[in-house]
Amino acid sequence: MSKFTALVLTIAGILLLSACQPSPTQITTSASQTPSATIASSPVANQATITPSSSTDATVIPTHAFTASGPATCQVVQTVPDPQANVVTLMDSDTQTSRSMGPKDASIVLDVFSDFQCPYCANFSPVLHELAQKYPKDIRVVFHYLPLTQIHDKATLAAQAAEAAALQGYFWAMHDTLFASQSQWASMTLDEFTAWLKDQAKALNMNTTKFNSDLTSKDVIKAVTDSASVAAQLNIQSTPSVIINRILRSSRNDVATITSYMDFIKLADKADKTCPALTVDVNKQYTATLKTEKGDVVISLFADKAPWAVNSFIHLAQTGWYTGSGFFRVITGYIAQAGDPSNTGLGTPGYQFSNEVSPDLRFDKAGMVGMANAGADTNGSQFFITYGPIPDLDGKYTIFGEVISGMDVMQTIRPRNPDSDAILFTPDPILSITIEEN
Repeated sequence: MSKFTALVLTIAGILLLSACQPSPTQITTSASQTPSATIASSPVANQATITPSSSTDATVIPTHAFTASGPATCQVVQTVPDPQANVVTLMDSDTQTSRSMGPKDASIVLDVFSDFQCPYCANFSPVLHELAQKYPKDIRVVFHYLPLTQIHDKATLAAQAAEAAALQGYFWAMHDTLFASQSQWASMTLDEFTAWLKDQAKALNMNTTKFNSDLTSKDVIKAVTDSASVAAQLNIQSTPSVIINRILRSSRNDVATITSYMDFIKLADKADKTCPALTVDVNKQYTATLKTEKGDVVISLFADKAPWAVNSFIHLAQTGWYTGSGFFRVITGYIAQAGDPSNTGLGTPGYQFSNEVSPDLRFDKAGMVGMANAGADTNGSQFFITYGPIPDLDGKYTIFGEVISGMDVMQTIRPRNPDSDAILFTPDPILSITIEEN
């Protein structure tokens, strides 16, 4: 699940859905590879296998029977995963400060594995600068070489040039020059490229005698080789690849997505340290009004059927957890998901509680409100609203409310699928949630 703030998409933040990567037969890696960590993020399991109904009004026969769950229980959970031990060990062996920008005490460190001949890395270069400028006190960027020699014939020499420049304090100047002029030198021969690099060193006012000597020195070659070796041991096979706070991630590398992941890390400061007290009165009727830029959505909450879910929702609404968060996953004719301040799908409020399912409640029409989870009994803050009957979800997700006004508003919420959209727009935000008790 997730925790981050809504973001404005900029030109530099256009989604980078592709990456440079050798074909499977070209990839060679260390025997001590470690697979990337995965964090369950889908609110509705196996979504790709669920076919939305063509009608949002029809009531369908349930696909299966299930029994009511027992009383829900709650437990405190970790909001952000710990750094991976193997990543910490390997990354700490490659901490060349001349290839970093940002304060050493920054709360968020981005380790970037990149290839100067990779066009997607060239697109990503301005993203790094935008992030550093946007968060000058919060982010430190550390660059690591990963020349994909199987597909890029000049990637290694380009990395050596950047390392040679780093020895004189010109790493980022050479970094920017290489990426900005990539289309110019990518088609050169190695001899032509070598001459071009020496000209660039002169243009940057470097000590050209030292640069020319360092370009092919043992120390420079070793620095590039060692960096690539770290990538191999981490099973990083494509560029650009980004590690944030020593956590391997597999996601988009645009400004919005990386900023969201940063916000997810920061959610630990906003999350609860204990489970909220169960204060909801099952004999009372509660309604929640979600105010959006498109209009209001009013939800009748089922305190008698799902007291823990309703109690948590009210608690989070009243403490401002939902304010400013958005409908970050909106699949037309299927569901609209919200409830994560980071809009990443990873965020939790610092606790999770078990399912509260009742055979009396079914996802049999549009407007049913359910708790999103990353597996049974992992409910937190995320919720979804259905756009039609989805009987396959019955018994798997807690239903804690129903939209009684505003489904027309929900139909105007911007479609947004983080898993497949080529360009991921800023989600429609929840401006506020007001709770009424009768």
